[in-house]
Amino acid sequence: MAQAKKALAKKARKSAGRAANRSRTKTYQNYIEGRWVPSASGEWLENINPADTRDVVGRFPRSNEEDVDRASLLHALSDFLKANDLKADWEGIENAPNEALVNALAMMSPYGTAEKQALLEAPDLKTRAEILVAATEIELAKKTSGGETSLQ
Repeated sequence: MAQAKKALAKKARKSAGRAANRSRTKTYQNYIEGRWVPSASGEWLENINPADTRDVVGRFPRSNEEDVDRASLLHALSDFLKANDLKADWEGIENAPNEALVNALAMMSPYGTAEKQALLEAPDLKTRAEILVAATEIELAKKTSGGETSLQ
């Protein structure tokens, strides 16, 4: 009985410490189309310090399909297609929902294993879209500067 009371007291102290840290914790937002905005879902993900589980490092938006910066994604895709002299069905692309578009582009992307691994490990659709845009911009910069590319 004493051990159970001790365990409950410890759990209560831990929760109280985490709650106190929450009030001092920085809350971040999504950066979409040049503006800082909250996530469309209104949900948050707390990043807990693994070395001290009472320490909440930050609160981050739990992003979903509505949080994807579609304009940046389409711009990067357009630049990539032009640089590689490729054509696409723009009507189909423009009508595709964000989730279908991002996941299809991720599967078809011609990038190396590091980029593909980053796409696989992306915690949400918004992050996956951002990785696609960044990888595309890096590859385009390498092409224009004569640098080595990691395209397969």
